[in-house]
Amino acid sequence: MLACKYGQLKTAKSLAEPPRVITVESELMLGDEYPEIEKVHICRGYLSEITGEKTEEGWLALSGRIEVHLVYRAKETEAGVAEYGAVWKGEKSIPFTAEIELPEAADIRGWQAEIIKSELEPGSERTVRYKGAISINLQARQERQIPVVTELAVEDGIKTVTERVVVEEVIAVLEGRRELSNQFSLAHPREPLARVVDCRVRPVAAKTEISPGRVKVDGHLETVLLYVGRDDDGEETELEVARWHEKNGGAVPFQIVFEEPRALPEQTARTEVRVKSFAMQSPHAESCNLQAVLEARVELVEPCRREMVVDVTAEKERIIDVDRGEYQIEETVGEIEKDFQMEKILSLPAGALPVGRILLVDNSPPQTVDAQVEADRVFFEGECGMTILYSEEHGEIDELERPSPQIAAVNWEDEPAGTIKFAEFLEMPGVAPGMAARVTLEERGITAELIDERTIKVNLALRARAAVSEERTLSLVRDCALVPVPEKPRTGMLFYLIQPGDTLWSIARRYQTTVDALCRANDLSGPGAEVLPGKKLLIPKTPLPC
Repeated sequence: MLACKYGQLKTAKSLAEPPRVITVESELMLGDEYPEIEKVHICRGYLSEITGEKTEEGWLALSGRIEVHLVYRAKETEAGVAEYGAVWKGEKSIPFTAEIELPEAADIRGWQAEIIKSELEPGSERTVRYKGAISINLQARQERQIPVVTELAVEDGIKTVTERVVVEEVIAVLEGRRELSNQFSLAHPREPLARVVDCRVRPVAAKTEISPGRVKVDGHLETVLLYVGRDDDGEETELEVARWHEKNGGAVPFQIVFEEPRALPEQTARTEVRVKSFAMQSPHAESCNLQAVLEARVELVEPCRREMVVDVTAEKERIIDVDRGEYQIEETVGEIEKDFQMEKILSLPAGALPVGRILLVDNSPPQTVDAQVEADRVFFEGECGMTILYSEEHGEIDELERPSPQIAAVNWEDEPAGTIKFAEFLEMPGVAPGMAARVTLEERGITAELIDERTIKVNLALRARAAVSEERTLSLVRDCALVPVPEKPRTGMLFYLIQPGDTLWSIARRYQTTVDALCRANDLSGPGAEVLPGKKLLIPKTPLPC
């Protein structure tokens, strides 16, 4: 009798599901407080509310709202700057619903949605037409429990072979929100504020600390304000830009804390922080108040190291029967992250106004296009769209004769300009071709510098995180037994009528023989052969090889 210790190996295979893209179209009404639109400069959408439920039919039913921010040139203005900003939020935002078919036989551990494209065009009278694209990324996994022998009390003359398996286990997925408010000063040398046109907020430098029972996410919010200035007489002047970031000490710190009993320091945190909604208001000309809602998602992952028995052998005078099973296992190789700078020189397309001053720089979420594992490193390619809002250059004109500069926007998202492409690699000793890598990108900040009137240098700070895995086929021992050596072969023929629930292994145990001997006696293909209830099975006279 062999003393086996049994266990369950919990394995999960990540499914490489391509993002599902939802198109949202709607008509919006411009409020009476805004002049009519002549030209759209920049439109940006934010998913302020979104929920999803799995239906009985195997679909993911989504519903939510899109908050829309617009910067535009007005058709007619009596006085002042012709550029305005409008925001549709709350009940004025765009509602949407959609259904996504889920992959079969998969456990959906989560999903993430982000707006990858927003367009707004003037419609009839005081309406505008919105068209946006939402990318839905599913964290789909196929999970199963494999019965295995994890330990064997070894007797004299019996040897075991073991192998270590490292699989990834998702401990918890944490989601939480945090509301932030902050007052910014517009004191000298900044121009006083007449009205807010637009605002951009961006979470940067997010880091996660895991302690027993608690997960803490810290970071900063960088803020860019686009506004119309005011002179000493109270008249509107040009568009002005104020920036509060880490370098000038103006970034707003934030912290989101999760109480999670299963959290331990040895776990890995995959964290993403996004802006869900924000608003900038100005109580008077030298200050403004920011109200923002942040959402954090943290996936706690722990490598599970299990020692599996893969073979059991015995000396010649002893017989060991081994029940094996072959399994495809996605084994965790490692994970690494790296911060890097993506620097690109962008030229204005033909016909665009020359650049005098950069006002805003914006980008769509960076996406991984391809990822390949090479010897000791992971190579990946990515892309993102880019939009620049700027005022034109007038050249050498007398200051008294200088007209108000024109505001223009140029984007590198669609043809002919195309998206901004980049490539990078992560050093990861021990990885090899044939392994699989999942690379996710997190934006860490963006700046733009004017080279000349038709050339702009953009620097996008990114954090790349690569998780490498290897698919292996393992023959694992599910059970084993010591078979007594018979003094002499069984006399006569013995048949067994197969009952429901019987397996070759259970029948072999009942008659103190081996599965191999049953297969030889009944001309079966192997240990995995199907046995049908009601059929007769010949019990061999001896478990020894013929």
